[in-house]
Amino acid sequence: VAGLAGLARADVEPLLQLKPGDPFVESRVGIVASAITELYRVRGFSQAAVKPVIQVLPAETRAGAAFRPVAIRFEVQEGPPTLVSGVAAKGVNAIEPSQLISQLALSAGRPFYRPQLAADRDALLRAYRNLGYQNVAVTSQLAFADEQRRVAITWLVTEGPQILVDRVLIKGNHRIAIDLIRRELTIHTGSPMSDGALIESQRQLAATGLFRRVRVSELPRTGSNSRDVLVDLEEAPATTISY
Repeated sequence: VAGLAGLARADVEPLLQLKPGDPFVESRVGIVASAITELYRVRGFSQAAVKPVIQVLPAETRAGAAFRPVAIRFEVQEGPPTLVSGVAAKGVNAIEPSQLISQLALSAGRPFYRPQLAADRDALLRAYRNLGYQNVAVTSQLAFADEQRRVAITWLVTEGPQILVDRVLIKGNHRIAIDLIRRELTIHTGSPMSDGALIESQRQLAATGLFRRVRVSELPRTGSNSRDVLVDLEEAPATTISY
């Protein structure tokens, strides 16, 4: 491997799944080159490129078998690393901006990795949707500086209205008491319409082992900032003991 500067040989070594004496498979060489490139991207080298150079050497004979040895060289062009110089959030009112930013992987001083930008956006959407902001919109703005060695990230948030739970409707139970079902729910009248609470309520009801099928869903309603929640159940058959 030639051209290593920002990374050490030890960083790249686990990716070199090629050993002297192995059969030569060209597709494996391409996979290794892609893996080295991706490692550089994760470390903030967004312009890194890795070119494999394959040299076929003169034929040799070993233990009575003839073969053609192949020398493989990975030439690395790193380019400058890009670090995050700062992260800001605009349009944030429902959540403390510092608390929101603390949930993000891309923070000041960390290497900039573009795919992580999408993961951070999903984290912001999830935080808002768990507070009932079902129509929240999140976009990012990137400001590069110092020949793309630094980038400032600004998150633009349009929160929209908070959606609250109006009624929790339960259907499908015959033997199981309503109080037991409500005790397992993590979403209640007046609470935010939270995606996480819907999933957790469904998980906890299923974990009781009392139901064959559990579905907790939001009932759509237009022109209102409140929604009903439907808990649709199918009870499991009763277990009897015979002798």
